[in-house]
Amino acid sequence: MSTLSILVIDDERDFCDFLTSSLEDLYDVEGGTNGEDALALFEQRMHDIVLLDINLPDIDGYEICKKIKKKSKKDALVLFISGHDTLEERLRAYEHGGDDFISKPVQIKELVAKIKTLEQYKKSKKKLKKSSENASELAFQSMEEANQMGVVFRFLRESFQCTNYLSLGQSMLAMMQALELKCCVQIRATEQTLTMCQECQVCPPIEEEIFKLCCNRGRLFAFNNRIMVNDEHVSILVKNMPIDNEVLNGRFKDILAPVIETCESSYQNIRRQNALLEIMEDIQMTVSLVEQELEIHGKNAVAIMDEMVEQISNSLNVLGLTEEQELFCASLVEKSIEKLADMQATAVSIDQHLGSVMQKINSAVSR
Repeated sequence: MSTLSILVIDDERDFCDFLTSSLEDLYDVEGGTNGEDALALFEQRMHDIVLLDINLPDIDGYEICKKIKKKSKKDALVLFISGHDTLEERLRAYEHGGDDFISKPVQIKELVAKIKTLEQYKKSKKKLKKSSENASELAFQSMEEANQMGVVFRFLRESFQCTNYLSLGQSMLAMMQALELKCCVQIRATEQTLTMCQECQVCPPIEEEIFKLCCNRGRLFAFNNRIMVNDEHVSILVKNMPIDNEVLNGRFKDILAPVIETCESSYQNIRRQNALLEIMEDIQMTVSLVEQELEIHGKNAVAIMDEMVEQISNSLNVLGLTEEQELFCASLVEKSIEKLADMQATAVSIDQHLGSVMQKINSAVSR
């Protein structure tokens, strides 16, 4: 049984007992049926994960989530349970600090899968938090005195030097942190979807779902003090837009629009670079095969001609040819040898040309 402690809060006693009994063989579980029970039980145990019904009779589930997050000493995670499976409900759950969301009727297999995902997220967050803080401090020292546009111009220049999606995501996070904006970024490549955040580089499941639901809602999709900035393959979720400062809020929106276009261009550049590298590998293999075949062809041609010369020389003595006829046959052989030598020289020239082409491709790729 896992050492994970879980608190189940739902005002329907039967449903609460159902969840508790379904999970008790896997986790350390206890339950309550109202907000006061939730807070009292949580203060006693400081559970790892809280399964929290949104609609409670005494205290709103969103308010309970805020208090749990404030009281938690070991970074408790909250999985909201709701009878309303809508985008608006999920956005509200996310805005009030929820880490994941599940709708009723609850399927136990889905619930266990979500708990395991939260458990893995909790472990990853704890493991990466310290190293992420140290890395962030070193990465942003050179940006401390830069103004907002200076940070953006530096990103515009550096983004095109990224050679993979991970370095592009890290560069995006570094720029946003230098602007004092908390965010997550997502890069949707053909071979993988990479989602990263500033705090610990991994995102809670509910943010993954927010990206999925909002990535196609236009260039700028704002909700409260958050905004999703989208392009075809890249999105940025900003979590602390200064909505109380109209000038600063407008300035950030003006900055984020060209930034996301640059991110998309950098993504396309990396994709083309990867494709070019694959093509270059194919060309290298083809050139190698051509070189081998040319070498084999040259050796075979020389061997055949040598054999023919030997056979003709041996036959001249028994054919009874006149000296003039022998000289004529010898001249034919010499002409054939000269043609063969010309063909071999052409093959060598082709080989050298292919080698020159490969050097140019290598030079272009490495720039």
